[in-house]
Amino acid sequence: MSGNTRVSFIVPVRNDAARLETCLRSILRNPQTSKQVQIIVVDNGSTDESAAVAKRLGADVLSVTSGRVAHLRNYGAQHATGDVLAFVDADNEIAAGWLYAALECLRQPNAGAVGALYQAPLDGTWVQRTYGHLRG
Repeated sequence: MSGNTRVSFIVPVRNDAARLETCLRSILRNPQTSKQVQIIVVDNGSTDESAAVAKRLGADVLSVTSGRVAHLRNYGAQHATGDVLAFVDADNEIAAGWLYAALECLRQPNAGAVGALYQAPLDGTWVQRTYGHLRG
């Protein structure tokens, strides 16, 4: 993998504008974001400001009127132009060094996929906290 590896972040969302903004800002906090990243937000019929937030933060917005989250992720992947796909949920954040660390891990011989542990935010929803406890 070269230093010019392009990453496409795919973020499904439905009616979660506030957390989506936090998620997208966490992606943009990564130092390499300006030239190495495409952000695709797949909006699943939101009636709030989710699509507007995504556009304001520079994401490509795709609209899907129905389907489960796997369908949204796959739809986003079909439109991605990156060498690497990064799937992040709208109610999650990534650490400031996440992109660098992920690309470094993918440079290892025989690496085909990488992931990271999930930590629920202190003020997270009950779903986030429960998921975090199940993984711990």
